[in-house]
Amino acid sequence: MQSIQFQSGIVNYYYNASVKELDAIVASKRIVIVTDSHLYNLYGPFLAQYDTIVIEAGEGNKNEQSSSYIISKLIDYEADRNTILIGFGGGVVTDITGYVASIYMRGIACGYIPTTLLGMVDAALGGKTGINWGLFKNMVGTFKQPQFLLFDYTLLNTLPSAEWSNGFGEVIKYASILDTSLFTELETHNLIDYQQDIDLLKNLVIKCAQHKNDIVLKDEHEQNIRKWLNFGHTAGHAMEQTYELPHGAAVGLGMVVASKLSESLLGLSPDVTLRLRNLLAQYQLPTQQQVDVDLIWNQLVMDKKRKSNTIQYILLENIGSAVIYPIEIQTLKQLLPLCMP
Repeated sequence: MQSIQFQSGIVNYYYNASVKELDAIVASKRIVIVTDSHLYNLYGPFLAQYDTIVIEAGEGNKNEQSSSYIISKLIDYEADRNTILIGFGGGVVTDITGYVASIYMRGIACGYIPTTLLGMVDAALGGKTGINWGLFKNMVGTFKQPQFLLFDYTLLNTLPSAEWSNGFGEVIKYASILDTSLFTELETHNLIDYQQDIDLLKNLVIKCAQHKNDIVLKDEHEQNIRKWLNFGHTAGHAMEQTYELPHGAAVGLGMVVASKLSESLLGLSPDVTLRLRNLLAQYQLPTQQQVDVDLIWNQLVMDKKRKSNTIQYILLENIGSAVIYPIEIQTLKQLLPLCMP
């Protein structure tokens, strides 16, 4: 176990654990689990041991209606401030679990058991919670650190191949903005390597978690360098919501947009964009997408990183080096059609 003291609390990381250890980890609290309908069908015998709240699977259900349903079920279960609400699932489940935990009875404890690669390397980490509001992703949310994260790598055995690729969208993000050696490592491996070599996988998850935690320790509430972690997310979120793309795939496409913007605004070498495209393709992520630029623009202008007439875009100076670059709205509107993947 590794414990990290964030500004808002201590988080315990159980990197090589089993769901069978859950009772021992939270022995002093009453457990209520939030999961989705897909995972409930897969892991019913484990979940049957606990009071469980099941929401419908999918990004479209990370909304006010689902959060209200969870709150109603907590009331039915007579959950009190000694209850710990545990998110058992991917990013949708952990995001909404943390959000509800932060507002139910003005805040109860929560913990996460990520069941996807994307959850393990990114979504469950960092203390952001949120729900979508209409077409706008994560428009409503809070900052709340979980008490613990439990990483049981056997849960990935039921993960479809496309979801492995989805997780690597975020892995490639870390490599692009923070870690040239990780970028090179990814270039020398492929999906099958990480699926078949458990030690390679464990080291990858820990490396990504350490990168995110290092950033969050310095800037927990995203006032400065935590914004780097949004590389690929500005256009990516817009494409994700407009075309119902998987998050990692959308982030990959958004990274291509950001890299091409970096060519125009920072003089980034086109060779960097080519390496990025090739790496995305190597992990079976899309590098092209037919889009209606006007629809994308309508989403993008509501991005949370907008300040008045600029958007604080995350661009690349080179592989392993990111920068927060304010782009005027009108300039971005002119460049965006030229930079779409």
